[in-house]
Amino acid sequence: MRIEKRTEDEDGENEWPPDNFTGVWEIYWRSGGLKFRGSYENGQEDGEHVCWWENGSVAQCGLMVRGKCDGVWTDYHEDGHKTLEGRFGPEGKVSLWCSYWGNGRAMYEEEWQGGKKHGVHRAFDFDGRLLYEGEFRNDEPFSGICKVRTWEAAEDYHYLAEFQNGREIRKVPKNC
Repeated sequence: MRIEKRTEDEDGENEWPPDNFTGVWEIYWRSGGLKFRGSYENGQEDGEHVCWWENGSVAQCGLMVRGKCDGVWTDYHEDGHKTLEGRFGPEGKVSLWCSYWGNGRAMYEEEWQGGKKHGVHRAFDFDGRLLYEGEFRNDEPFSGICKVRTWEAAEDYHYLAEFQNGREIRKVPKNC
């Protein structure tokens, strides 16, 4: 098995393998610790990929198949606690995706299907209390309280709104 090792450069431009590379590609922090390790087949990401924080703890890990994320992917904070976990399928995100507070409790739970928001989405506070809950269908808000992305020039690009049968019936005040 061919293993290529690179040390991180100033701007990150020379860190990735050349076209048609087959083997394991490693990138190291300037301090000497491993930053990234990934398997490639004919230039495509294929196999386990892991990133590390400079302190040596795992930052992210998952599997790549023919250049696409596949299966469970997990992200970790520098202190080691899990921050995000979910599953990829052929069309993108699938199943339940969870993000976590530093205390290990869920921050968000989001159901995905075929790379689109589809199912129940919930948000929780640091102590685990439900803040809001809504349902998406085919990437569109459908019912309950949903976090909506807007492209209006504003301070915040998201807002909360209540939906019934796919129609927005009211914006939810920020203090709720």
